[in-house]
Amino acid sequence: MTFKHKLSCRLALLKDALPLLALVALGCEKPVALTDSNPATVTQVVVSPDSIDLDPLQTQQFTAFGRTATGDSMPITASWSASAGTITPLGYYVADSSETDAVVTATLDGSLTGNARIRKRRIVAIVVSPQAAVVAPGQTQQFTTYARRNTGDSVSVAVSYTATGGTMSPGGMYTAGQTPGSYRVIATRTRGGLADTAAITVMSLPVASVAVTPPAAAVLVGGIVQLTATPKDANGNPLAGRTVAWSSGATGVASVDANGLVKGVGAGTATITATSEGKSAIATITVSSVPVKSVVVTPSTATVLAGGMVQLSATPKDSAGNALTGRTVAWSSSATSVATVDANGLVKGVGAGSATITATSEGKSGTATITVTLVPVASVQVAPASPTVLLGQTVPLIATPKDSAGNPLTGRVGTWSSSATGVATVDVNGLVKGAGPGTATITATCEGKSGTATVTVSNVPVASVVVTPATASMFPGGTAQLTATPMDSAGNALTGRTVAWSSNATSVATIDANGSVKGVAAGSATITATSEGKSATATITVRLVPVASVQVSPATAGIRVGQTLQLSATTKDSAGGTLTGRTVTWASSNANVASVNTSGLVTGKAAGSATITATSEGKSATATVTVTLVPVASVVVSPTTATLPVGGTVQLAVTLKDSAANLLTGRSVTWASSAPTVATVSQAGLVTDVADGGATTITAT
Repeated sequence: MTFKHKLSCRLALLKDALPLLALVALGCEKPVALTDSNPATVTQVVVSPDSIDLDPLQTQQFTAFGRTATGDSMPITASWSASAGTITPLGYYVADSSETDAVVTATLDGSLTGNARIRKRRIVAIVVSPQAAVVAPGQTQQFTTYARRNTGDSVSVAVSYTATGGTMSPGGMYTAGQTPGSYRVIATRTRGGLADTAAITVMSLPVASVAVTPPAAAVLVGGIVQLTATPKDANGNPLAGRTVAWSSGATGVASVDANGLVKGVGAGTATITATSEGKSAIATITVSSVPVKSVVVTPSTATVLAGGMVQLSATPKDSAGNALTGRTVAWSSSATSVATVDANGLVKGVGAGSATITATSEGKSGTATITVTLVPVASVQVAPASPTVLLGQTVPLIATPKDSAGNPLTGRVGTWSSSATGVATVDVNGLVKGAGPGTATITATCEGKSGTATVTVSNVPVASVVVTPATASMFPGGTAQLTATPMDSAGNALTGRTVAWSSNATSVATIDANGSVKGVAAGSATITATSEGKSATATITVRLVPVASVQVSPATAGIRVGQTLQLSATTKDSAGGTLTGRTVTWASSNANVASVNTSGLVTGKAAGSATITATSEGKSATATVTVTLVPVASVVVSPTTATLPVGGTVQLAVTLKDSAANLLTGRSVTWASSAPTVATVSQAGLVTDVADGGATTITAT
């Protein structure tokens, strides 16, 4: 029941000490009570959520409840249907693969329905980025495309590209053509046909620099050399189709034509300049006389062992075959992995094969062919010669080829083999692994020569067993896979060993021969794995069924400030069965309105509404508590009379009490004067005399 009270008290203040008049008015609305003679009837079916955005094939759980004519909610059992997609009798919805919107309907008693709207997320537009770009002829610009959906978010999308004025890669890379102009890049969605266009402008760029190649060259008198000038933009990109002017700083030394062809005129140095659109670059041309016409290398062929040396000599000659002295000769090898040559022509053999040694002087070259042969392998030594290894473990062997003098030879390739791979295997690097008890001969062969080692393999005893995981938890009926690994004394895993499994509490958990554990009932069991007399254990904990939901009663309630309300919480499993002995924590959404203790006892603090939440094992339920103020039953003003001179003031105070005469604080009070031309009152209760003579009544409400 709800009661509403209105109370006002008027205070008459007489200037000349007249009696005080107080008027009190009390109004009360008749309470309305609900009886059980007319049970509530559901007039509306409400589906929650009532609208949602989903992707194709996405799922959503819907719930339905009934609402009465008085606005109360009550649980109902509804039948479910969907205009698209599928929905289970319990309201679990699965969207179809289309982009069509759908409506989910909950029906009560075949006639009363409630709906929820499902909006399918779908692509409504695609956007090319950037929307506009400027590139130079022959340059590139990367474009990307994303899709915008009806829900306002953006996603990636597969598109195909077309373009004008250039070429387009499947990945969105535009390569401009050579013709300046305005062009378009079009991205079209592979599925659905949506498209977007970006503008691209191909524009010639000014010459920022010129590069001349080669930057320096030597030419004989009467000889020629071709120079090339490349105009470039500010980013260093070559610019095609630009005009270049050539000039020589010393035409008596070298001349240059309009195409950059330089001709030697006289011995000396000349600077050749290439200019395009005011930007220049130079090349230095050295013109020399009496050129080297040929170079003769002696001996022209030679054979040397790896590590051996041979001296070559180079003779520059003119066009008449005369030897030229004082000329610089540069030496090089075509295959430094076979033979190297120093600045004086001394060749050293490195590895088997053939190398061409070139001597160059003033652009002319002569060659000699050097053949390098390896020192033959005379024997192979394998170390250690008699190793012992445990089954499954490894030992490295080293093979050393040697020459006839017993010197080690490097860089040789050999092969490894085992006489008994069931006992020991060997890889290409000589790493031997024990495969079975016994003895095997390991052979290393290099260039037809061999060396051996005798390997003895013995079994490794089990020193310990490791079970993983060491602990596991499950529900009754659940399973967990355990793995047992036998180990040797060094902690190495041993394969091929037999493991036996057992449980010390089969009423809690059982285990099969493969280490698969099954929970039977709540409790703890020790699982033991045994191999060759060594054991290890794992602890299995079978836990109670988890809390699936929490129910709070009552779901809604109203109390007054200072009153209390006891709420109860019931924990349930996924089948709706009640779970006992579970811990429940309580919390209030607004403790200033209503607080709740650890037992669910709610205390009204201030007018308003608060949501009380009960949580157990991560599952929660709520109750809504509305707190109302205790009504004002009386208003007392003091002082009750006062006499003031013109301009004088007096401060009035007001005391509010409930029906039990308890003092009420924090309430709003309105002040008024019946004759403001005689005396005024502020909303703080301060009375001021404004005229000589007369009386007024001050009212606090």
